Amino acid sequence: MTIPYLCTAAETPIFACSTGKKRASVCTGRTGGNEQLTYRIAPLEGAVEMEYPSGGAGAASAFQRGSQLGQDGTAVNFLSFDKGNFRYVVYATDGENGRKGVVVEQSGKRIADLRCQSDAMSAISTKELDHYGMRVDSRPLQLH
Repeated sequence: MTIPYLCTAAETPIFACSTGKKRASVCTGRTGGNEQLTYRIAPLEGAVEMEYPSGGAGAASAFQRGSQLGQDGTAVNFLSFDKGNFRYVVYATDGENGRKGVVVEQSGKRIADLRCQSDAMSAISTKELDHYGMRVDSRPLQLH
């Protein structure tokens, strides 16, 4: 089964899933020697409605990374970015059938948890995120 993702031909998906109504992807690529990550979200049958960052900022300055233990003791790795007073967090728990999704917070309050359905892939791991040189996001991720 191929997981539909929103990356260009020059990019590789490190996270992709369908949440039922939307598709979300995080793609990695290089521009002018800079390693970049790009987050995109789109309706299932529509064009990309949000892309971050715009203007080719490098991954290290555009994103933060984090890790915490979930309620069941499994590790949750995540990638986050802030846009205005919104915080977007793309997360994946360890394990083949771990939970994946995107949490959106506004001024510190969770306003959306877009849970991935079965067709999801993630290479978001501490090892994967380490080499981008991102700052650590120490704010807790609220998963329920």
